[in-house]
This record gives sequence, structure tokens and C-alpha cells, in this order.
Amino acid sequence: MEFNARTGIDDPSLPPKWRVKDGYAEAAGNNIQTRAKFGDCHFHVEWRTSPEEAAIGGERFDQHLGNSGIEFGDHPEIQILDSFRNDTYPDGQAAAIYGYFPPRVNASRPPGEWQSYDIFYTAPVFENGRRVKSATYTVLHNGLPVQLAVEVKGDAVECRIKFRPHGGQLRYRNIWVRPLHAYDEAAGQPLPPGARTTNPFPRPPAKAKAKSP
Repeated sequence: MEFNARTGIDDPSLPPKWRVKDGYAEAAGNNIQTRAKFGDCHFHVEWRTSPEEAAIGGERFDQHLGNSGIEFGDHPEIQILDSFRNDTYPDGQAAAIYGYFPPRVNASRPPGEWQSYDIFYTAPVFENGRRVKSATYTVLHNGLPVQLAVEVKGDAVECRIKFRPHGGQLRYRNIWVRPLHAYDEAAGQPLPPGARTTNPFPRPPAKAKAKSP
């Protein structure tokens, strides 16, 4: 689904302009987003900024290097940016919740290396039309926790996941999402009867030592 710059809305009739080759997708044109909507979920993506762009330096730094982001519905954007030796404002760097929360640590790798985000989204909860629990993001950047159950604005419960490129060369690969509502709802409950509770890979019994004559 492509973003229509003329109308300012996402238009499902427009095919994405992104290029897919050699196991990755390269951002081109405007926003794309999922057809399906997701509630509580775990979203994984790997991304790579351009070492050629980084080598230009100068005015190309700050917000000009691989600037992109990921949004869940109407909730804030999780920033993508080349933040390796690239100073910018704190809530605009890689893994920031853009405009709100800087990451707890800069986990960025050099441009040209693949990086990963694992984003855990939990939906807001409403009772009688009133929001009683805000949506949250937990974000791992290259395996490091940089946002931990941060409450964010927005009322969407089930969300399309949107990629928002803002210029620059950026590649994505290994993109997947798994809903959490069915997987985790039994957490903390007793195992059902017959469930295996022993180690499925026990150590072999020790060999008996031969007795001395």
C-alpha cells in the first residue's frame, strides 16, 4: 500500500515502488504498510543504512542519513537512522520514540552493517469508551533493551504497521510479526495434565567405576 502525496492519505490502489532483490527490500517512494492489522504483537525487522551516504559527510549528517521509521496505527514513530558517530537531537536518533523518548543506550552499528529491531507492541485498553491503559512499546535494538514498556499516545487498538522512509538509501530484510494475544495468555498458568515437566535432554547415567582387584 502506497502513500499518496497529493491527497495526504494512504491509497491501497497504488502499488508500492519499493525494489525487492537479493533478499532485501530497498525503500523507494513513500510509505508502505501492512494489509493486516495487529493488536498485541512482536515485530521483527532488520535494516541497513548506506556506507556510501555516510562517507559523503558534511551536511548529509544529522537527520539525512537513512532517515525512516516504523509506526503502529496512530501511535508514535520508532525512529530509524544512521546514529553511528552521527550527532542529532536525542529523541530523533535511532530507536527513539520520535519526539518523545530517546533510547536508553545508542546500540547503533556502523553504516553498511545489518541491524535489528524487535518491537513489542501492547494495545491500549478501553472500558465504557474511556481509555484505562495506554499503548506501550518495548524495543530491542541489536538485542539491547532501549525502550521498556514505554506508554505512548494514540487510540488505535489493532494497527497496520507502516514504514515511513524520509529519504536516503535504506534496506530491509527478515521482516516478520507474531501476535502475542494467543501465545502469551496462558503465561503463569499451571501446565496442562500430561505436559512434559522433565528435562527432554537428560544427561546419560554416569558409568560405574571398575572395582580395584
